[in-house]
Amino acid sequence: MRYLICLQLFSEVDARPAVEQPEPKSSPWYRAGSPRGQLIDTQVERLHLSLKNIGNYLSDQGRLPFSYRGLENRYRDGELIQSKKDVKGYWCEVESTLPLEFWLSKYEVAYALPQLEFLHWSKSIRALTGGGYLDACEAYAKSLLPVIHRKPTIEYQRPNSTRSLMA
Repeated sequence: MRYLICLQLFSEVDARPAVEQPEPKSSPWYRAGSPRGQLIDTQVERLHLSLKNIGNYLSDQGRLPFSYRGLENRYRDGELIQSKKDVKGYWCEVESTLPLEFWLSKYEVAYALPQLEFLHWSKSIRALTGGGYLDACEAYAKSLLPVIHRKPTIEYQRPNSTRSLMA
């Protein structure tokens, strides 16, 4: 199934490791060697302008902060190094066999919705223009339930940058 997911990431390039890393063995969703899902697109807002309007509304209402300080956990030579960095929300298209509840349980997920449901709604407002279109986007944004467990720690493992490899 395909989902549209708003991921809270340090950088857009972190979308792939956030989505495609396997679950730890201790997770009830663990599948040996299988990734969580496959990242299809990180530029979803370009294809669906209504999604951009929804994101802007959520940001204006304080339900999706444009950016905030998040805690990054890195391991260097077996030692945990924590630092605070800016986190932003990025809408991504993800294909996964895991249910929506799984994605909503992840700390880096701010919003998640089935793609087919969104496309059906998007087609229903296609004929609207101007204020009517924006009102429809705002009404849809109001209907979205945010993930409650907002926690500043991001769980995905970021790939090492060339700087940290060279140091």
